[in-house]
Amino acid sequence: MAAAHTSSDGPSDRLSGFLRQFVAALRDDARSDSALLAAFVAGDQDAFRVLVGRHGRAVWSVCIAVLGDPHDAEDAFQAAFMALARRAGAIDARAGVGPWVRTAARRAARQLRRSADRFARLRLRLHDDSPVEAGGTAPDQSETWALAAAELDRLPARLREAVVLYHLEGRTLVRAAEVLGCSVAEAHRRVERGVALLRERLSARGVALTASVLAALSAGLNNEVLARAAEIAHGAHVPPRLAALVEAALVPRVPAWVVGFGAAVVLACGAAVGVAAWPDESVPPVAGHQTEKPDAKSAERPLQQLDRSKAALTGRVTDAAGRPVPGASVSALVRRPWLPGDRGLRDDVVAQVTTGADGRYALAVPADFPTHYPERSVTLLVSGPGLPPTAKPVRLGAGTADVGVPAARAVRGVLVAPDGRPGAGVRVGVVRLGGAAAEPVQGVPHTTPDGWPADVTADAHGAFAFAGLPADADVWLDVRDDRFALTVARVAASDSAPVRIELAAPRVLRGRVTTTDTARPLAGTRVSVFAGPWESHHNRYTAVTAAQDTVTDTPPVEFDAVTAADGGFRLRLPSGGPYRVFMHPPDGTAYLPVSRDVTWDAGETSRDLSVALPTGQVLHGVLLDDSGRPVAGGWVTHNPKAENRHAPDGLLAGRDAPVRSAADGSFRLAVPFGPGQLRAFGPTDHFRPAGHGFRRCPSCGTDHLRSFDHAGKDIDLLPGRCPERVTLTLKVGAAVPGRAVGPDGGPVPSGVFVCRSVVQPLRNLVTRPQLIRNGVFELPGCAPGRVYPVVLLDPDRLVGAVTELRAGGEPPLVKLAPCGTAEVRLISAGGRPVPGVTATAAIRLGCDYPVGAAPPAQPGANPVDQSWFDPKHHLPGPVTDAAGGVTLRALVPGAEYVVRFETGDLLYASATFRVKPGQVVRLPDAVAAEKPRSLTEVLSGDGD
Repeated sequence: MAAAHTSSDGPSDRLSGFLRQFVAALRDDARSDSALLAAFVAGDQDAFRVLVGRHGRAVWSVCIAVLGDPHDAEDAFQAAFMALARRAGAIDARAGVGPWVRTAARRAARQLRRSADRFARLRLRLHDDSPVEAGGTAPDQSETWALAAAELDRLPARLREAVVLYHLEGRTLVRAAEVLGCSVAEAHRRVERGVALLRERLSARGVALTASVLAALSAGLNNEVLARAAEIAHGAHVPPRLAALVEAALVPRVPAWVVGFGAAVVLACGAAVGVAAWPDESVPPVAGHQTEKPDAKSAERPLQQLDRSKAALTGRVTDAAGRPVPGASVSALVRRPWLPGDRGLRDDVVAQVTTGADGRYALAVPADFPTHYPERSVTLLVSGPGLPPTAKPVRLGAGTADVGVPAARAVRGVLVAPDGRPGAGVRVGVVRLGGAAAEPVQGVPHTTPDGWPADVTADAHGAFAFAGLPADADVWLDVRDDRFALTVARVAASDSAPVRIELAAPRVLRGRVTTTDTARPLAGTRVSVFAGPWESHHNRYTAVTAAQDTVTDTPPVEFDAVTAADGGFRLRLPSGGPYRVFMHPPDGTAYLPVSRDVTWDAGETSRDLSVALPTGQVLHGVLLDDSGRPVAGGWVTHNPKAENRHAPDGLLAGRDAPVRSAADGSFRLAVPFGPGQLRAFGPTDHFRPAGHGFRRCPSCGTDHLRSFDHAGKDIDLLPGRCPERVTLTLKVGAAVPGRAVGPDGGPVPSGVFVCRSVVQPLRNLVTRPQLIRNGVFELPGCAPGRVYPVVLLDPDRLVGAVTELRAGGEPPLVKLAPCGTAEVRLISAGGRPVPGVTATAAIRLGCDYPVGAAPPAQPGANPVDQSWFDPKHHLPGPVTDAAGGVTLRALVPGAEYVVRFETGDLLYASATFRVKPGQVVRLPDAVAAEKPRSLTEVLSGDGD
């Protein structure tokens, strides 16, 4: 993106004159930021010029850190100062103009970087098909800008602020101490510590910290750039692209998957935490701002319509000896839910602060971000000089979360090339640290939270070491070298010996994405690959959505990239396979997403996969609730009907190609011509299923399958005709409460329960667990006059029960009893044991039905795998031993079960059974029949 210039209606001498005035205004001005901002609001234009001059270098370093390119950086730079000019009258300058405008710059820069054109240029600059020489090479001059600025941005907030004030803004130590609110000696210590840490991190990336590198932080910034920022910020013509960046700068950046969350996280640490440090994605308080209290009517609205609330998290950070840790960075990370083209596991920073002198912190975290998990939780990542980065999962609502930083350890390893030689010069990175995840998008700059371990490079012997990692956390590593396949390795906390990583021959998938109608390249297409048998993706989805801590045991198998300006992409893949490739066009286009299956021949190191995306029609619509209010953050999918002849081969539809509704409830979805069905899910479980009838099963042709979407509509799009705007109405359901007690009559402290009608939006048949807290539970999304069978489980105390809930009825008191166990053997038709087959415990849980009616006749057609709500005992599932035997534990007493065995395309099942409280059941042998059986046949019948 080209840099913004002055308006076309102004003569060139206008800029020259402005430059002379601006340079004069750069002389030292004794007024504080607060006084300068007040003067600008009162009409003093020179005051704003001084602010631009004072903070320009620091803001520029932020833009360069995110974007790297000076032309793009100038757009973000100008947008940040225009945002400052617009909001000048509402900013509380006592919290610091510098942090405010740098945060605005970071938002604008990230918005610019997210655009398809930005990704395209980055891919072109970073794309290099040439082999990497052993040992690598030092970064060139152009890379120094981004490297130095990125590492500066990763410094702990209190150190970064000191370095910025002294080295970038040119403040004296006396003036810097005044801004930081500390002594001159302390300001000097922070500057020195910040520079030392910056030197250490840059050294690890092959750059020596010299005066010229510090100068590179403001490379490309000159008086003309500063002048344009000052002029455009108070009245010059604003190009449309810059206006969009200004809006991004003013609105707190929330991950793209958080829809409708509009308020910034407002947090002032005050005296309790020492020097106030604003989170990178928050804004200092607006003067006079008051939070509105919801009225009585708003309290009745569904959750997503209420004012966006914050959850307060406070606590204390201590070191391994129990001493408080001042100046530590505390970041709140939120796991991104699965999205098209964003299938890898990544955490986003939603709030960040620095601990005070007593080691205490206070965070305000958005309380309604989308999540796959039964409850909203964050991962606190604590880091700082001399501290091992420590990740701790915390449930929102806990209120207090102390973090004990463990002792540090070094994770060492050795890389061995396929020919047995050392893997010299190979770069290794950390993709998971405890429960935190930062899997990269290949081919674009990798953004990680503060304190995330930097990459290391193996020496001539293939040895590498990550120093200063937490001693109590598992770590996942990946190999980042084009000479070899993408290789991942888990290092458990208990592993003290160096890990040996066997490198494999390279596997590079490259290709070009074009369009069928124009044959032109399609930049910004998101390309994802699932590595491994496709049948295993169900277990993968369950593993990463059942609970946040299950990520520790799940290897990375999904990888993402983005096409460049020429439509090209390049993905390093792990060895093995097969691979399923997903291609999602840029949002808002009429092109349709498709998938392709790829197998790899022995000895093959690269494969070309060029695809022309078919053209469809962009369908516009809106989600409303039954009161006519827009529903933000809802999911909308489209499935072509079986008779649709326009649907192309390999079309991604339904759960594999969803879109989300915007803050006003609107959505845009590219669909093929011909007949199809729209389905919508609300952003929360408070909405109820649209229908209760059964639908036709494609396997057996009978009407016994249920659909649990919250709204649906049949459509039939004809080529050449513009479709009408579609309105989908979601109905808010009632919440049915209950109480749960244990065998001793005391309330169940924590647990889960499932109901067949409450499902994951992107996995229509996978139930979403609900929570039991302190003996209380509540089933959302219920319709009046219906009965809802539910299964309750406390997986920690191994007690459970089945019951039924009725909307409008009395809250039941459910007593949980000890769980049971089942033992079963899988044998062949000839009576021989079948070892090595995974067993799944599936509950034949019936759907809801009308009060007074009989339960559905075939409850097993929509089974509930216990792994969906009990990963602790059932994920992964047990495997048959040499005798064909397997034991399944934590079975809920009273629930109707069937044990399912799957191997390849074959599916077998035990007889249906129930367990009594504490009972161990020995089941008849399950016979592996010669004829494959369908899932519907297995689970709807009585078993073998």
